[in-house]
Amino acid sequence: MAMTYGGIQYYPISVILFDEIYMGLIEARYGMKGIAIAMKLLCKIYKENGYYMVWNEEQCTLFTNKVGREIAKEEMQGIVETLMEKGFFDKETYKEHGILTSVEIQRVWLEA
Repeated sequence: MAMTYGGIQYYPISVILFDEIYMGLIEARYGMKGIAIAMKLLCKIYKENGYYMVWNEEQCTLFTNKVGREIAKEEMQGIVETLMEKGFFDKETYKEHGILTSVEIQRVWLEA
């Protein structure tokens, strides 16, 4: 049975992604599980809607459960907030529309 996607099946990753301040800060605060969660967030964004993901308390709870409960819901929200503060996700778009996205995510989507 084939899986259906609303987005894209793969996306490019910059070779300097893990050198960026937001990934360094996530790793410093949450360890490698923080990096894995950031990557899983990107995969979910690109797979489901292509360039954004609704983020609210319910989605945070569901996503926390999906990653194996190795992280608390508060830590999950902390990772998302750190990524917003450092510009990985657009903070204003989140405040206005409750979604996680960025110019870079949308650029990759459009190029795909």
